[in-house]
Amino acid sequence: FTLNNVQYSCSGSAVASKNRDVVMTAAHCVSDGAGHWATHWTFVPGYADGHEPYGSYPARTYYVPAQWSAGADEDDDVAFVVVGTAGGHEVGAAVGGQPIEFGHRGAAEAVFGYPSEPPYNGQGLDYCEGTLQADPFGTQDEGITCAMTEGGSGGPWLSDFDPRTGLGVITGVTTFRYSGQGRILYSADLGPVARASYERASSSSL
Repeated sequence: FTLNNVQYSCSGSAVASKNRDVVMTAAHCVSDGAGHWATHWTFVPGYADGHEPYGSYPARTYYVPAQWSAGADEDDDVAFVVVGTAGGHEVGAAVGGQPIEFGHRGAAEAVFGYPSEPPYNGQGLDYCEGTLQADPFGTQDEGITCAMTEGGSGGPWLSDFDPRTGLGVITGVTTFRYSGQGRILYSADLGPVARASYERASSSSL
């Protein structure tokens, strides 16, 4: 996507939804929180080394909490994007969608993303797994030890992940790291504010 005339990449996941058109990512991957919005935003599920095995899905509508879009509140750095079709197929029909749960996390999480800053290059999916750590500054956000770099933002955090099936329940999303804590990623809390955005996106009709 392009934001403020700069090209970026983020991560995201198709999520289970009524309309089968919803992708979850971080809010800073669609808006700078100061009134500017991403353009040319496209979701490419299963991307690997330049290949788009399931096609690419352009953004149609962003659903972002007002707490982010009007002030960049990191506690609400989550977005749900209603995407168009690829080859006439909805993203949910092509790849399904991970279930999502609000207000709950397991003791351990599996985190996925496409980090693009060295030593990564954004060409393949990366993965971390570990136990959650409380935010030392007292917010509701929680962290996990993970060396993913920029580009991993927006990637899903899965509770009860089963590597045999590739399934789990989304209970978080990569949003930030603190300066001086380069190996710990944090997730915004998926509480009632995130749920409201998800429900609006899931009920959207195009």
